[in-house]
Amino acid sequence: MDFRKILIGLTLSLFLGNGAAVAANYMIGLSAYASGDDATALSEFTPLANGGDARAQYYLGVMNANGQGVVVNDKIAVKWYSKAAKQGHIKAQYELANAYSYGDGITKSDESAAKWYAKSAEQGHDGAQFSLGVNYRLGRGVLQDDKKAAYWFIKAAEQGFPEAQSVLSNLYAMGTGVLKDYKKAVKWGTKAAKQGNAYGQEMLGNAYAFGNGVLKNDKTAVMWWTKAAKQGLADSQFQLGVSYYNGTGVLRDRQLAYVWLNLADFNGSVGARAARETVTKSLTSNQIAIAQDMASRCLESSYNDC
Repeated sequence: MDFRKILIGLTLSLFLGNGAAVAANYMIGLSAYASGDDATALSEFTPLANGGDARAQYYLGVMNANGQGVVVNDKIAVKWYSKAAKQGHIKAQYELANAYSYGDGITKSDESAAKWYAKSAEQGHDGAQFSLGVNYRLGRGVLQDDKKAAYWFIKAAEQGFPEAQSVLSNLYAMGTGVLKDYKKAVKWGTKAAKQGNAYGQEMLGNAYAFGNGVLKNDKTAVMWWTKAAKQGLADSQFQLGVSYYNGTGVLRDRQLAYVWLNLADFNGSVGARAARETVTKSLTSNQIAIAQDMASRCLESSYNDC
């Protein structure tokens, strides 16, 4: 009898059996986590995490960060994110980068944040790619480099990340880090706008108003400015107010012009106050009172009643 072969066989069976058990326990934990059974999730993930399972370590990080089944503890969250990140867990690397970026549970460090964003971005995490693009754009934790910023924004935008698409649209419109190209600006602005991104909507409004990359169309400009204005963007509110005052792309309505310029001024748009005062001269005191009430209702309803 070959005892060496028997020993190897027993070792392999124990190893494979343990692997199957780990996988089963992880799936039990994951199922419990998804159903909101935090106690079971913690009981399954904790021994796995202590045994070095990066997936379980990541989820323990998430649960400690969010207070799921435990008291919120950013330091413990960072501990688990770090363990998982060092094993190459893409989401843990991203969360660890966020912790360094905001100083949650660890000393704030833009350099360390950039390092972990890069590791996660290189594995394809769209949020990390966007954040790394921001870091290069601002020179935060890395040397400022618009071309590298554009590179990472493109990576994230191609994965459908709306914030990256919006920023990329602006970069193409300005020629920052990329060749100036209004058509590409409109392409990425449209993708962002259709996902509900307010800045993409505002960019499209501007593009249609000035005919940059598209045929000039004041009605379409107003449509996109309205969408962005109802998400609180002051500059779109200003443009919408001016459009109503002049009757450009929309029927002239001085009261609505006052409403949107009043909101634009409240939200900090430069020039909105002076424009509102100009509109005031064309309205009666009763019309102004009605317009002010309309603006208040609009703001108090989070722009649902405008």
